[in-house]
Amino acid sequence: MDTTIHIREYDPDADLAALRACVIELQDFEAGLYKRLPPGTEVVDNCVDHMFEQCEKCNGKIMIAEVNGEVGGFVTVLCTVRSEEPDDGDLMYGLISDLAVLEKHRSRGIGRQLLEAAEAFARSRDVAWLRIGVLAGNGVAESIYESMGFSPWYIECEKRLGPPPERQQEVP
Repeated sequence: MDTTIHIREYDPDADLAALRACVIELQDFEAGLYKRLPPGTEVVDNCVDHMFEQCEKCNGKIMIAEVNGEVGGFVTVLCTVRSEEPDDGDLMYGLISDLAVLEKHRSRGIGRQLLEAAEAFARSRDVAWLRIGVLAGNGVAESIYESMGFSPWYIECEKRLGPPPERQQEVP
């Protein structure tokens, strides 16, 4: 079967349910890597609202990967993120804050196409530096990002000091 992939702008009237499904699947995938994260259904509303707020605040855009007429993934790119760290001065950068490809559509190059579209959008807004984060243990994403020219900028480490709260589990 031929696969037709089209990257387009998010349509709030048509794509909200599919965007929510992507966020839930992304969160559940990340919760599988990092057991302290809650399931997607518990955070989807806050995550989607936050995405919309960040896009408004930071000159951002959500782009959809449409695969044979259905939503197969999305990317959120923010173009005017200002560091809040006092030692960074007035540092400004772009940020790919979210990227997800639904499991049934993976291994077709959709993530790469979404990244390319996000980069093109950022370039069109004169972004000089573009960042993307990846949860430790997500080797596939790390490999794709590295192959597209991203390199580590800041690594944050964590150590458990006491018994985990009842809801949170130990990191694998």
